[in-house]
Amino acid sequence: MSVTAPAQSALDARVATLLAHDRPVPRYTSYPTVPAWSTSPPDDAWEQLLSRLDGPAQLYAHIPFCRRQCAYCGCNMAVSRNQGVGDRYLDVLQRQLDLLPSLHAEALHLGGGTPTWLDGPQLTRLLSMFASRFGTLRVSVEADPETLDDDRMTVLAGIERLSLGVQTLDPVVTAAVNRDQTAQTVAWSVREARRRGIRSLNFDLMYGLPHQTAERFAATLDQVAELRPERIAVFGYAHVPQMMKHQRGLTDLPSPEERARLALLAEEKLLAAGYAQVGFDHYALPDDPLASGPIERGFMGYTPRTLPIIGLGPSSISAVNGVYLQNGAALGPWLRGEALGEVHRFYASTPDDRARGRIIEAILCRGQAEVDWALYPQARARLIDELPDVVDLDARSLTVRPGLMMLARNVASAFDAWGGRSGSRAI
Repeated sequence: MSVTAPAQSALDARVATLLAHDRPVPRYTSYPTVPAWSTSPPDDAWEQLLSRLDGPAQLYAHIPFCRRQCAYCGCNMAVSRNQGVGDRYLDVLQRQLDLLPSLHAEALHLGGGTPTWLDGPQLTRLLSMFASRFGTLRVSVEADPETLDDDRMTVLAGIERLSLGVQTLDPVVTAAVNRDQTAQTVAWSVREARRRGIRSLNFDLMYGLPHQTAERFAATLDQVAELRPERIAVFGYAHVPQMMKHQRGLTDLPSPEERARLALLAEEKLLAAGYAQVGFDHYALPDDPLASGPIERGFMGYTPRTLPIIGLGPSSISAVNGVYLQNGAALGPWLRGEALGEVHRFYASTPDDRARGRIIEAILCRGQAEVDWALYPQARARLIDELPDVVDLDARSLTVRPGLMMLARNVASAFDAWGGRSGSRAI
């Protein structure tokens, strides 16, 4: 399909604008972001957090194990092929669960790592632990398609959402990033999930990976669109070999301009396939709640409704009405039962934090926000100075310009009193 000269000119202009503002910025799953939280938490950190809980919550359980180390990974995980360690892990998770006071939970999210590293009986035990304590929960589970089999799919039958870490369907790219996933396995996972009554599917895709070209990425996008997951998240690969030693062997990465064009290619392909753009990096089918109603943003990403989070397991985060807490991340002490109640980071937000956080969330969710500029003169000056080609301002509000929602994090960072100049690159 040929591209007309005006369309190519408009595309080139968008690429130029994206590149002009492609700098590190936070993802703003909270405000303030995690690096601003104190690493000297008070002795009553958990008590402060739970005292803010005045309604239903959602539970997050971190399962840190994976069969192999994906070369792009930035998660807290450990490679293990010893299935017995999963039983030890669940023993300690049960102990942490028992320490929680009485509370009303509506939902459970299993993240990692790879929750489906656990085998069928272990997954059954894990879900039963929460069901026996909290009753029926809406359950969502992250999965590596290569770990899914009949036993695991039988256990997961009827859950609300299965989130597949697809990243790419290109065999050249998967080999380069140390994955053994195939398009056939992903298609099988989708087919079995549908057959077993799983209500919603999410795919995570990634651009900026080794050997990834427009042609290769377009093929992945076309295959994904044919499988019709309800939601698709499209993330830029964060190359930080100075922090993640396993990334040091990655070569032939796309240039910044190529990354920008890959991000715009995903937008073009998915919109053409009937998906609606949600926020700055998500897409959803028109009848999905993310596309058809109001959305909020938190540690679970974009959701129709953000509930307070109680995090269980190493490195997991809890967030309750402006109080944030992160468990210690070391797996060894956790497995020995030495880290129960250990708090690595803590933060209790101020009224100013919460006001700034509401503006940031509005920008990231809707691309616009009501602002009393008298309270934020520095933010206004920064937007005028740094982002005049990205955002429009009037007396009481701001609006991200059409086609530039990918730069919403840059706009939001103007309201970040902590600086907002670190994190993954905007594109």
